[in-house]
Amino acid sequence: MKKTHPLTATSSLSATTTYDRLNRIRTRSYAGGVSTPSVTYCYDGITSASGCAASPSGAFSPGRLTMAQNSIGGAIVSTTQYLGFDGLGRVTASQQVTGAGGIPVTTFGFAYQYNAVGMTTETYPSLRSVVTSYDNAGRVAGVQNQASSGTLTPYASGIAYAANNAVNSLTLGNGILESTAKHQKPQEV
Repeated sequence: MKKTHPLTATSSLSATTTYDRLNRIRTRSYAGGVSTPSVTYCYDGITSASGCAASPSGAFSPGRLTMAQNSIGGAIVSTTQYLGFDGLGRVTASQQVTGAGGIPVTTFGFAYQYNAVGMTTETYPSLRSVVTSYDNAGRVAGVQNQASSGTLTPYASGIAYAANNAVNSLTLGNGILESTAKHQKPQEV
C-alpha cells in the first residue's frame, strides 16, 4: 500500500509512505524541495546493507524493526541495525553505520542490558555506560556514568518519590539536592 500526504496544509512539500503486508512502514520519501533523507525500514531480523530482501536472522527478531536505512538520491548515508533481542523483545545490541560519497564509513556499536523492571545499562561506542538502578517499586532510584575504566560517577542518586509517584527529591551528580514540595493549600480555579 502507498500513501502520499502533504506535510502541512499550505505547503507543496509531501511525504510518500509505503507499507508491507502487515501494514508496517516499509519506506518513507519526501518531495517538493525537501532535502530530508528517504528511509527504508526492515523487520524480522533483516539487517543487510543491500536492503530488506535479505534472509532474516537472529533470535527473537520476528516482528521487530531490525534496520532503518537513510539515503539521499539513492546513496546510503546511514544505517541503524538492531542486532540482538532478549526473550521479551527488547533490543540488546545495535549499531549505526554512517558515511557515504567519499566520507569514511564509521560503525558505532551500542549494547543494552535489562532486569525485570527495565534497562539497567546502556553502553555507547566510547565504552562509556549509563547505569540505572531501581527501587523495590520499580521506579528509577539512581543514574550513574560508568567510564570505560569502570569508575562510577553519579548523575542522580537518592531519588525519593511522593505518594503519587512524582519525584520528591534527588541528589544531582554535583552534590546539589533538588526537591519539590506539594502546595498544602488547595488552589481556587
